[in-house]
Amino acid sequence: MRNETVRQAPSLTYAWLVVALLMTALTLSFLDRQMIAILVEPIKADLNISDTQIGLLQGLAFSMFYALMGLPIAKLADAKSRKNLVAGGIFLWSLMTCLSSTARNYTMLFLARIGVGVGEATLSPSTYSMLADYFPKEKLSGAMSVFQLGIFFGAGVAFVFGGFLIGYLEGLDPATAPFFLRGEPWRIAFVIAGLPGIVLALLIYFCVREPERRASPGESAGDTSIIGTLKMLAAMRRSYWGLFGGFALHAIALNALLAWLPTVFIRTFDYAPHEAATIVGLSMFVFGAAGALSGGRLSDMLFRRGSDSAPLVVGVIAALGTALPLVLLMFGLLSKQAAPWVLGVCLYFTAFPAGPGPAAVQLITPVRMRAKASALYLITLGLVGLTLGPLLPPLVSDHILHDDQQLAMGLAVVCILVCAVSATLFQLGRNGFKARYRELYITEQPEPA
Repeated sequence: MRNETVRQAPSLTYAWLVVALLMTALTLSFLDRQMIAILVEPIKADLNISDTQIGLLQGLAFSMFYALMGLPIAKLADAKSRKNLVAGGIFLWSLMTCLSSTARNYTMLFLARIGVGVGEATLSPSTYSMLADYFPKEKLSGAMSVFQLGIFFGAGVAFVFGGFLIGYLEGLDPATAPFFLRGEPWRIAFVIAGLPGIVLALLIYFCVREPERRASPGESAGDTSIIGTLKMLAAMRRSYWGLFGGFALHAIALNALLAWLPTVFIRTFDYAPHEAATIVGLSMFVFGAAGALSGGRLSDMLFRRGSDSAPLVVGVIAALGTALPLVLLMFGLLSKQAAPWVLGVCLYFTAFPAGPGPAAVQLITPVRMRAKASALYLITLGLVGLTLGPLLPPLVSDHILHDDQQLAMGLAVVCILVCAVSATLFQLGRNGFKARYRELYITEQPEPA
């Protein structure tokens, strides 16, 4: 008879309050990141840059910082106060968002966006590690999913509020506007987006308690340095490669959609910029948030019913559900009226792995390696998903199709291909994940006589 060791979750009511604060932080992180997606046209006109350069601003500018600093920051998170790192990171990325408004050329804006990348370099690995100490494993995917709602809330706020804000700023009369609202609207928008994070950083610093670190039942001590973590991942690669590879490729689709859906609605379906921003923003709020919650609940339910590879099962469902609606986009079968609903369904499934992915890494990783393993997971998602997601669709339309009006085709082709490969990796990685999960949490008990 299988006997699963269940940890008691400490102070769940307080833990959920902490999740709400950290979700707000992630919301602001994605607000600061995604504002640029609705500012594509004014930034291109003001700084005289291309779609491909915009793609680099949305991807490489973040992943570059992550690749350089993610592991050193995660090493601190495994040894020092995680909530202090979170508060410091929020303050710094919010400041750099405000400074994005001062850019006078592409290089200055690129450097400022690198600074904004510190947000997830500090926030996500520290948060993943903290939540694994706040929640039992049967509730961890759900807690992670609520935290990850910040991705979709942040993107939704960026599109809906950002679209409204840009429209409002563009309608101001410079002669009568308050002095702090004078200037190019896209520059003022960056300042307004960055200011709330400074307040939240102080709130988290003074109000959040650092949780006690707790080991998994079958966990043994070992070398917990960065090198030790890399050796552990290499030795247990069968347990991790499906997670890292599958979710990284799925992240290409997520980031491609976040970066380019507003522009696709404008160019392909002839929506006005503020209409496109509102449609995508509401889709993020409704479809994206519902998908993140559904994926987390499904993963937790599968764990409770005895599945030892629940996050990877959710990954397969997410990949297939993301790809199928995009077939209609690729073949030009969507009308202007149907596009928001069909692409909303696509976003619903794209959001499925938001909680189960990071939860899976925490579940099979030793306690003193969790932040470092999370950083490596996020570096992989960043270098693969965040870099290639915004970049590949315009590369296809600009350099293969030679027509920037074919951006929708480029987006659909890229997302369908990466979803097909990610579904394959999820399926192939299930046995390795099962073996590690059973080693840590499940013991075989003899049947009673």
